[in-house]
Amino acid sequence: MKDYEPMLALDGGIDGLVAFRAILEGAPPRLRSAGRIFIEIAYDEGEAALEIAKKHEAFEDVRILKDHAGNDRVLTGLRK
Repeated sequence: MKDYEPMLALDGGIDGLVAFRAILEGAPPRLRSAGRIFIEIAYDEGEAALEIAKKHEAFEDVRILKDHAGNDRVLTGLRK
């Protein structure tokens, strides 16, 4: 994978959420009002991702969706 994936996909920074933050920052101008964002997260990133997204002024109704095994898998939020 390391030969084909961009470094950002392999190295998420100190907490693993650098790309997640970049997606949240870039999404509002690309979403219509009341548009919903869905971001896949690692099973152990739910709490941190939720905390970051809830602080983002452009989104409301921020929550975590679980996969079939009951693990955190997707963060979703509604653009204000």
